[in-house]
Amino acid sequence: MKTKDDFLPRLFRAASRVRRPACGPPSFALKARVLAAWRSDSAAERDGVLGFLRVGLGLASILMLVIIALSLRSIPKDPADELAMPAAVLNLALLD
Repeated sequence: MKTKDDFLPRLFRAASRVRRPACGPPSFALKARVLAAWRSDSAAERDGVLGFLRVGLGLASILMLVIIALSLRSIPKDPADELAMPAAVLNLALLD
């Protein structure tokens, strides 16, 4: 009498004897559907990532312009008198 554990090896042997149908090249309709799905998915993903990068680049550009404007505003208009004597040096010279 056969045991119950013999069913799985028999199933594998039977499956190995079956001939597989030959696969031909995919049809044009299948290729078109796959490409259309791939393009629509990648376009949506690309627009999301590129949109995020565009917003980041725009904000970085605005921040850069604000920093440049603030740094130009702090530049003095008249050049300082480099040859002038500080008041402390004059006081020391006059005290001697």
